[in-house]
Amino acid sequence: MSVYFTSDLHFGHELVLKKYPNFRKGANVAEMDENLIAAWNALVTPEDLVYNLGDVSFHKDFAHTCELLRRLNGRHFLVLGNHDGRIAAMKNELLSQHKADGNFMFEQIVGYAFVRLSHKRAALSHYPMIEWANCHYGALMLYGHLHADMAEVSGRALNVGFDLHGKILSEDEVWSYLKDIPPKAHHASELEGISENDDVEQRRALIENFLRKINRDS
Repeated sequence: MSVYFTSDLHFGHELVLKKYPNFRKGANVAEMDENLIAAWNALVTPEDLVYNLGDVSFHKDFAHTCELLRRLNGRHFLVLGNHDGRIAAMKNELLSQHKADGNFMFEQIVGYAFVRLSHKRAALSHYPMIEWANCHYGALMLYGHLHADMAEVSGRALNVGFDLHGKILSEDEVWSYLKDIPPKAHHASELEGISENDDVEQRRALIENFLRKINRDS
């Protein structure tokens, strides 16, 4: 069994097709959907496990979304994204349905997961996180949501989104990005000038200055 990761497939989303043409192939969303399924099934066998970190489909016709999902190979573990409300609402029904390869439509549907992989444990979230379980001991943080962008998060954090990589990532590919990255520093303060001798008003001024600085720099 191989393990794979992806995020933000956005089946049926015309705006995503237009915004990220580098790896989104097709003259329309129907062709894009077919190419996404082909890319998935070219790697994933029915015995494999895919961690999908959210935003599966933008189709208004949920029955059509289900038709697409039934064609995907492998055991499909979904971490819900901000566009997965219909899937969340239909969770129990979807967990009991089967796909063409004999697997359940989804193995699990969750909001967050912390899983053991071959190399390290990993926090799985649709959104990037600043800190996560065991991050100071080398645990990974795998996320999506940002499509072809990366969050400025120190430590072993990686966007596994399809629009960034142009492919579904294997576990070894994820590890190749993160293996030489040191674990996140333990409680490293970003607040310049903080002191244990601060009073309440000094601390408030420090917080306000920090908020202005990071939002100005961004």
